[in-house]
Amino acid sequence: MLQGLLQCQHCGYAYYGKRLSPRARKGKPRAYAYYRCLGTDAYRFGGERVCQNTQVRTDLVDLAVWQEVCSLLAHPERLAEEYRRRLQPETRTPRTPLAALEEQLGKLRQGVARVIDSYADGLIDKGEFEPRILRLRQRMARLEEQRQQLAEEATLHTELQLIIGRLEDFAAKVHGGLEEADWPANGT
Repeated sequence: MLQGLLQCQHCGYAYYGKRLSPRARKGKPRAYAYYRCLGTDAYRFGGERVCQNTQVRTDLVDLAVWQEVCSLLAHPERLAEEYRRRLQPETRTPRTPLAALEEQLGKLRQGVARVIDSYADGLIDKGEFEPRILRLRQRMARLEEQRQQLAEEATLHTELQLIIGRLEDFAAKVHGGLEEADWPANGT
């Protein structure tokens, strides 16, 4: 059920599901399989393994994941708290507000126009013009990048607020059925 979703902590490759071979079962019926790291398959990497992690039983991993999912749905405040933590701005670097960035960009655009006009009017020569324009454009590029980051953060903030708003409703809807549900019933 979780193949492709699990990632090896050692090499970063995904885990895939592998059934027991008849030889490994030695004639005994077994209802489980294993998750294996792709990095342990030597044939995928020119005959050499890139990872030494061992395989894990699917039934045990699936059960552990299902129990954690049930725990999170039974206590949605844990998820909500994590989302709220992610919404908090980083305190390491002070952020310039979007309006201030827009104002700075406007001033830089005016500066570029003035430098171009000065060059066109013959007030500065080409030797002065090129470095000034280069510096102004580099500063504009940095501010544009900051503006893009702020826009992405604002989008993330909005999305996380929506998730927080709907999280407890969802948890309340599924909470009643969690007592009767189990991984095999929901995982197949």
